[in-house]
Amino acid sequence: MAYQEMLAHLAMFSHYDPRRVLVIGGGDGGVIREVCKHLCVETAVLCEIDGDVVDAAKRFFPDMASSLDDPRVNVHIGDGVAFLESAGEGEYDVIIIDSSDPTGPGKKLFTPKFYERVHRALRPRGVVCAQGGNMWLQLDLVRTMVKVHGKPFFSAEYASMQVPTYLGGQIGAFLARKADPDRPDLGASCQIPERRPQGMKLRYYSEEVHHAAFQVPLFVSRQLKRECCARPGERSSEGTPHAPPMQPSPSSMCGYVLRLLGQICQRRELPSR
Repeated sequence: MAYQEMLAHLAMFSHYDPRRVLVIGGGDGGVIREVCKHLCVETAVLCEIDGDVVDAAKRFFPDMASSLDDPRVNVHIGDGVAFLESAGEGEYDVIIIDSSDPTGPGKKLFTPKFYERVHRALRPRGVVCAQGGNMWLQLDLVRTMVKVHGKPFFSAEYASMQVPTYLGGQIGAFLARKADPDRPDLGASCQIPERRPQGMKLRYYSEEVHHAAFQVPLFVSRQLKRECCARPGERSSEGTPHAPPMQPSPSSMCGYVLRLLGQICQRRELPSR
């Protein structure tokens, strides 16, 4: 509930009139359900690599998958990277990426090249929102998303949400906006929603939560410090060029915690560290 509402509505309410939406991943239908709560949406495409996920969601989680049969929704079973390559330039107002962590097949969704394609597929002032990693256990990934993958965009930011079922109890969203060359006077940041929820059944997201999600701890903001409207190649407020590309890597702390939990379940003696 918290994750799906935030991943969808942070992006959707950061756009003044999102009519064409693409969701990559999220075959359970939760994010597309939230997208369809916006009456302005005319077309919503769900691209899911595993058709069995969609079938299982319809069978076992009908409430979550309730919008998969919405007439505005087009479900495409296939690879999200390939689908995005075939997309037209400026085709979508909002792109939401409901991905796993950057390991295995999901690794292709965490590269600079992928976000160059996302940028191309967005209309001017379009918004992308993607699973952005845990700030406690994956700070290198969070930093890479904002400072590297966000380079083609007018702005790139990180928002935090509380999800008890995720390791560490927290996960983030990477949000970026494409510039509009005809309206350079408009703000770049996604921190202030451009519309208000009206008549929506919501349990986590609100205007206040939207803005508050971008207020992250000091150790995180120091890592992400970046002029909101800086273009590729410009210097940051600290007078140094933006960081070179970093390769996201699984957190050693994350691996340690998983090993610890495994040993607890097997009633082994805990290792010293």
